[in-house]
Amino acid sequence: MLYSHSRLATFEQCPLKFKFHYIDGLEPPDEEQTIEAFLGDLVHRTLEKLYKDMKFQKTNTLEDVLAYYHGLWEKEWNSEIRIVKKDYKEENYKKMGDVFIRAYYARHEPFNHTKTLGLEHRIVIALDGGYQLQGYIDRLSYDPKTDTYEVHDYKTASNLPMNEQLVADRQLALYSIAVREAYRTNRVKLIWHFLAFDKDMVIEKTADEIEELKKDTIHLIKRVEQEKEFKPKVSALCDYCEFRSICPEWKHLYKVEDLPPKEYTQDRGVQLVNAYVELQDKAKTSTAELEEVKAALTDFAKHEGISAVAGSGHRVRIVTYPDIKIPKEKEEEVRALLKEYGLWNDVSRVDSFRLRDIIQSYPYNPEDPNDREWKPWPQELVKKLARLLSRGENVRLYVNRL
Repeated sequence: MLYSHSRLATFEQCPLKFKFHYIDGLEPPDEEQTIEAFLGDLVHRTLEKLYKDMKFQKTNTLEDVLAYYHGLWEKEWNSEIRIVKKDYKEENYKKMGDVFIRAYYARHEPFNHTKTLGLEHRIVIALDGGYQLQGYIDRLSYDPKTDTYEVHDYKTASNLPMNEQLVADRQLALYSIAVREAYRTNRVKLIWHFLAFDKDMVIEKTADEIEELKKDTIHLIKRVEQEKEFKPKVSALCDYCEFRSICPEWKHLYKVEDLPPKEYTQDRGVQLVNAYVELQDKAKTSTAELEEVKAALTDFAKHEGISAVAGSGHRVRIVTYPDIKIPKEKEEEVRALLKEYGLWNDVSRVDSFRLRDIIQSYPYNPEDPNDREWKPWPQELVKKLARLLSRGENVRLYVNRL
């Protein structure tokens, strides 16, 4: 598989989304362009035209640039573009792009401080182990005065990251690896243009930082390749996910949310969630009654192939954790085994949670020094421990308001 920053970022955002998109090759059932993506695309294309024309000795006035942007908007806007933030209208976002372009133009005119080498410039990064990543640089330029190459990225997001977040950012730093190798240079600036704030932020990576980035990226790729479960990860980004309707976290909500009121309240999942929430709210609820509904909710979720069930105003997430325990009759044997390997002080007592972490790290490669997930216990010991411990599941339910 040819990797990219966006593929790796998708895995970090949600392993299940990665599986749907890149392994299963599913067509996104909820693929709707959001107005944020639409705005970002049009602003990027407008700035791309600005610098493309400069290469042909054509300097656009601000009015020319804005006319191009407005023309794109009028031509490509359609009612299917989704506005997630319901307090705002199409015209609000259109004006935002206008402000972004005006501020950028004023800050960077006459646009001849550096020489543009590429626009939407494709690069391929070679990493140890035969891994390859590809990416596209918004604008690659060269400053002959300082003999420095610049990797530019335009951001239309409404949040301004702290400097520490940019230092930890992987995308442009990865792109700089390809630039360093292609132009045989160590002088590469990473430049983010945060258009909503009329602010440019610049970072340069050291050779040591680049080497560390390569190791971290290889480690992340190995995590992807060794992943078996691809569980969904719930976050604010779920609202923008094009696989939301088939995700086990949201599938039930999609199934019931448009039902008529009578059918909605008769849905078995809705009834179970409502009962569970009601029992939780009662101060003197019997544990047995609550556990009975919890078991019924868990069974319902398994039968439906989902991990969250919607009710009237609430949603219950059913989260299953692997549970590794030390059987009472095996405690002395486990203790003796740890002492034999001189590792008793690592746990100081027979601690199921500590041993669970050790055992669960076993699927990773203990012989790979770059595998950060591996706890440094002898492989032979881990195998012996695995035979002594019992495995099961621990189920927890989390209630959220809809």
